[in-house]
Amino acid sequence: MSLLLGISDFSVGEGIYPARALLKLARRLGYRDLVLWDRGLQGYPKLREALDWARELEGFGRVHEAFEGPGPAPSAFRLHLGCRFAWRGQAFGALPLGAAGYGALNRLLTDQAHGREGEPPQGCALLAERREGLDLLRAQGLPALLLAHPARAREARAALAEGLPVAAPQVLRFRTAEGLELHRLKRAMAAQTTLPRAEPLWSPAEAAVPRGVWEARFPAAEPACARETEALREAISGWSLPWNAATKDHWVTAGPLGLAPAELRAELEARVREGLRRHPVRGDAEARLAQELPLIQDKGFASYFLLVQDLVEADGLTQAGICGRGSGAASLVSYALGLSNVDPVDTNLLFERFLTPERVDPPDMDIDFAWDERDAVIQRAFERYGRDRVAMVSNHVFFKTRSALRAVAMAHGRP
Repeated sequence: MSLLLGISDFSVGEGIYPARALLKLARRLGYRDLVLWDRGLQGYPKLREALDWARELEGFGRVHEAFEGPGPAPSAFRLHLGCRFAWRGQAFGALPLGAAGYGALNRLLTDQAHGREGEPPQGCALLAERREGLDLLRAQGLPALLLAHPARAREARAALAEGLPVAAPQVLRFRTAEGLELHRLKRAMAAQTTLPRAEPLWSPAEAAVPRGVWEARFPAAEPACARETEALREAISGWSLPWNAATKDHWVTAGPLGLAPAELRAELEARVREGLRRHPVRGDAEARLAQELPLIQDKGFASYFLLVQDLVEADGLTQAGICGRGSGAASLVSYALGLSNVDPVDTNLLFERFLTPERVDPPDMDIDFAWDERDAVIQRAFERYGRDRVAMVSNHVFFKTRSALRAVAMAHGRP
């Protein structure tokens, strides 16, 4: 069964489909294998979240109701990781074939985010959107395929005549004329210009069609292309990104403390008791520790607390210089380690707000640093733990009603 490469609204200023809409449309078109095809990997968590929702409520894991096009309905829906990127003036896409390829793809995106060219990722299936890009990769000794499209049939035929590998998964950019107009609107908003002046990235010929229609036309109908597309689908189906699997007892072993997992529990308790000797609490500390420490240790989160403390101490900060807030302030262990300055025993804060036996992911420890110290704190984290072991994360800000109306009005040239 063929692949669908889906572009979501996480391709800023380009994509038009939110995660749930993209999944529903992919299934309606008759596909069961959807590859994230954004510029970047940011949309993958949202797609995974939407897929979990869809499997529970919409029957994505079962044979479902009618979809567009001939053939049997897809039975099990699968999501694959992929990404588009630019390199040396050409457009490419990469689909990791395993964890090593996923890491290489992230290194490329990190390099490019910092203004470096980077290198095409090894351990990935590489697709070139144009013949020039395919020649560029092959000149570097990298195996790659040409991503074919009916609008570029002459290019695909020429490559096939030369014995070059050509694959023809369909790219879901938009489905209808209204979708193309939404893309043009997003282009205008991204360029801060008006619709007549905006240059769309897509053309009407690139509208998505049902799987049966796509596979009946060239190049998808060409046997050589069909074989390459199916081989590509099989290659990426042998691996998936681990999901909801928390890593335990490896936070500190990767840092400068060098503690083995067996030493983490004893180290945490020793530091907590030393902290309480320096900063005693008003109330029954032992009863509270008997509640907190076994749960933290049994969950394998001892290393997480030690790592946060190590980061704070590396910056020479004390309880007076930081602000631990949120549910983390309800933990006596956090207070004893100097991660908050509120006595949770005296103030009767509930530890269950922070951590319960049912929780599987690491607890959320919010530490606020002064605004004029944050850049230095971030820099010291990179230096202390190594740039190959530290990553920065961010939130994605979406339009609310007022700002959306303002941006659309500007794109239409209205005040």
